[in-house]
Amino acid sequence: MKKEKLQTLDSIYLEMNIAYYGNNEPKMKKLFNQFEHNYPEYIQQMQCNIISVFKEHNEEHCFPWPIDFMSGYMLRYNIKGCLKTIESMFIINNYQTISSQSIQTLYFPKTPFSPSDILYEKQMPNDESVTTKALRVSDLLSVIKYSTQVLEIIHPTKRTSAINDTITGLQSIELALNNKPQDNPINKSFHIINSVLSSIVKHNLENDSDKQKVATMGILIDLAIDFFVKK
Repeated sequence: MKKEKLQTLDSIYLEMNIAYYGNNEPKMKKLFNQFEHNYPEYIQQMQCNIISVFKEHNEEHCFPWPIDFMSGYMLRYNIKGCLKTIESMFIINNYQTISSQSIQTLYFPKTPFSPSDILYEKQMPNDESVTTKALRVSDLLSVIKYSTQVLEIIHPTKRTSAINDTITGLQSIELALNNKPQDNPINKSFHIINSVLSSIVKHNLENDSDKQKVATMGILIDLAIDFFVKK
């Protein structure tokens, strides 16, 4: 799939997640129709995924039902099937974007965040044993602070759109973790955060003489990258 179509798909996916978790029914319908209009070749696959979602909830799916006349759980199951279809399209095209789980965790928490809250856990090999590493709210805030400092050092004339979008995205996440409102929690280039973290930010860390800082921050950055993309 061409880059432009993947970027449009990414925008639909991110906005649809926000609408889904925010229970914005008009926005869900608009984005569903936008997906069908732009990617008609995937409609059949989407219908199969929608049926699968209904079966998962022990509900019978009835055809045909125009999305504009749906509401409640019927609409949400259709949107969930659409999101699953888009996720499979990303996998086929080796395209990385922020996961639905990350969006729900960051922007639709069940309770306000506290610094000790665990956002993500991962088992990591350690010599002959396996240890579980946790990414806490305080850890991700540390990653954001360090990354923002690294990126803001870059002279404005040398900053790419990816770097500027990453700074904006990190600031949005920082507001969310501090339980503050955000006007635009997800932008169309949100997925590039991981690309910048794994390249520019980690490369800068490698030049640091403080080995303890390198080890600690390196692990946290890796956990943050995983957190953003793991389903």
